[in-house]
Amino acid sequence: MTARRAVGILVLALACYLLLVVQRGVWLIQDGRPVPVALGVAVLVLPLLALWLLWQELRFGLAAERLAAELDADPQVDFEACRAAVEAAPEDWRAWFALGLAYRAAQDNTRARRAVRRAIALHRGAGEQGRPTGPE
Repeated sequence: MTARRAVGILVLALACYLLLVVQRGVWLIQDGRPVPVALGVAVLVLPLLALWLLWQELRFGLAAERLAAELDADPQVDFEACRAAVEAAPEDWRAWFALGLAYRAAQDNTRARRAVRRAIALHRGAGEQGRPTGPE
């Protein structure tokens, strides 16, 4: 199963769950008594939070995928070379993305996500200014 297919299945499952939660929240609000109404409002906040978190993760995944395609990254990266590249050019999104791949290969997912988020931010900044960051 591909990662995209797995994400699609999980998004569908979450959507079904959120619909049920919203339905229950509406039912509680329609009760009219103060406690059920308060619970209904609280229940309706949860799907909004879940949708926002889902959107953030999907944006992260899509942005990382675009950077990988643009960089044509090799999953077998040299960790020390990546760290040296980031130190030499801290504003180069390519160096940060390669470092993220190196961390991922080392199974340090926290640092990998942090490095990829930095690469995405630098890439977006370069696009807004109309100039590439780092050497071409």
